[in-house]
Amino acid sequence: MNTIDAFILIGGKSSRMGEPKHLIEIHGTTMLDLILDQVRFALPESRVRLVTSAGIDTVTSGGEYVKDVFADRGAWSGVHAALVNSKSEWTFVIACDFPLISSSLIRNLAHFVNEHADTVIPRQPDGRPQPLCAFYRTTVCRKLADSILSSGETPALLSMSDSVRTKFVAFEECGTHKNEFLNVNSWQEVEKAVSLLDANGRVVAE
Repeated sequence: MNTIDAFILIGGKSSRMGEPKHLIEIHGTTMLDLILDQVRFALPESRVRLVTSAGIDTVTSGGEYVKDVFADRGAWSGVHAALVNSKSEWTFVIACDFPLISSSLIRNLAHFVNEHADTVIPRQPDGRPQPLCAFYRTTVCRKLADSILSSGETPALLSMSDSVRTKFVAFEECGTHKNEFLNVNSWQEVEKAVSLLDANGRVVAE
């Protein structure tokens, strides 16, 4: 089994919501803790850490955290910080705003981690790839991220897949319910997440 370090990205400023998204509660549990539970269950042998922006220290779940090396470079900042701090062959990265993600999806994705790929990226139900819930071969992807960020460029994060061996995984091969990738960026989406989860964090409606 390949070794994997896991990181949850919590560094966004969340200006649209007025407070850090990872601390927003759904049925009394923060979005961060919902995701932490799923990651730890899916990858029980992995060390899980949090990635935060250089100026944001609102970590309250007691987890270890690391800070961005390159500030204000969007998703690249968080993924790069994860790759720099990973001590394993593979690095799993997930954003903090997918509160409905399941341990089954993460575990199913992990089955595609092998010597023939450098990134393993799931497709959402609409077919779009989601690089903020993906596995990255640490050394290869860190070198590429270093090169891109050091050049001053900030292309779309998904552009990494053009330069390394990428395995795209169809949603049908990894997902367990159609709202796995509900991306919470507004209070309306928080309300939707509340309606889809029960008090124990289980999806109860589609």
